[in-house]
Amino acid sequence: MTVDGAVDVGGFDIDATYAGTITQGANTVAVQSGIFDQAGGTYDAGSGTLDVNGIFVVSAGTFTSSTSEMQFAGDFTLSG
Repeated sequence: MTVDGAVDVGGFDIDATYAGTITQGANTVAVQSGIFDQAGGTYDAGSGTLDVNGIFVVSAGTFTSSTSEMQFAGDFTLSG
């Protein structure tokens, strides 16, 4: 799946059973007050801004950080 434009959501959940890839590209993804939770699959933040105002958790899968900017305002957890 490719993010084709700016996204502003309450939460972002990648389930443990998801085996695909989400590519952010040069777009901005903003998670307002919920949780960015990755338990499977691959998330590639590309060159866009990732702005998480809630909780950020990566417990499994592959997360590739942005080559641009990442902002985290809440708890930050990497494990697995």
